[in-house]
Amino acid sequence: MYRMTRFAFTAIAVFVVLAASNVQAQYSRVVVFGDSLSDTGNSFAATGIPPADIYFEGRFSNGPIWIDFLQQQWGLSDSQLLNFAIGGSSTGFGYKAPPEGIFEVPPGTMIPTVGEQVEAYLSSVGVSDPNQLTILWAGSNDLFTYNAPASIVNNIEQHVRALAASGADEFLIPSLSPVGLTPAVGGTFEGFILNMFAGQVNRKMSRRLKSLESELGITIHRLDTYTLTFLGTIFPRLFGLTNTTDAALADIQAGLISPAEGETYLYWDIIHPTSVVHETIATAAIRVVAE
Repeated sequence: MYRMTRFAFTAIAVFVVLAASNVQAQYSRVVVFGDSLSDTGNSFAATGIPPADIYFEGRFSNGPIWIDFLQQQWGLSDSQLLNFAIGGSSTGFGYKAPPEGIFEVPPGTMIPTVGEQVEAYLSSVGVSDPNQLTILWAGSNDLFTYNAPASIVNNIEQHVRALAASGADEFLIPSLSPVGLTPAVGGTFEGFILNMFAGQVNRKMSRRLKSLESELGITIHRLDTYTLTFLGTIFPRLFGLTNTTDAALADIQAGLISPAEGETYLYWDIIHPTSVVHETIATAAIRVVAE
């Protein structure tokens, strides 16, 4: 675990980046694979989940998510953004059930994995654009179903290899966030174990992706959302947050806070961040790909 002095130093550095970042990146196309953290409406179009009365336009949040902010900042048209991410999706291949009690769907629901998303992309597009950024962020649902860290890393490697074979040569792959901090499991032994697993995945993933860069001649940008989330819980005011432990939606429905107050929470529901957090992630991502 990091020392407090290192946390403080990193927090200041992140604050400077977020306050000063006006970086523009020019991509002809951005292609997205992943789960509910990146889903801009695919799950809603197919199932009506998440419900429109308490979530924003098919996003698993109270407002735009980080993919929306990237699209806006980079000036991408809808045709330049191909988003295959699906809420509840895991890494790997075929169809899998989402985590019980975490992602609310009818019993027996099976959701396409990232492998299926990649196959859909390859079938519909075939060849990647030479000036394309490929985003792949997944693995949180694997953690909630207690898949081994090694299997998550192996799956993501296979997804990268398949995409690279199609011509994709620049990737943005965020780390897994510390899902053990979410209101779903925060403060429990289960949460501690999940954070430990997330850290293991991230360490193994960093080594594996570095090897893939060398072997395949590709560029893989890494976004450390693990540290960024911890910083948000330790220095909430720095990130415009007022509550980092509770689910805003639950407090709103209980009459404890107003919807406006809920916008400054870290979490909108028991696992998904609020739009203000997504904006921070997008800003950090823009900086990372410009380095």
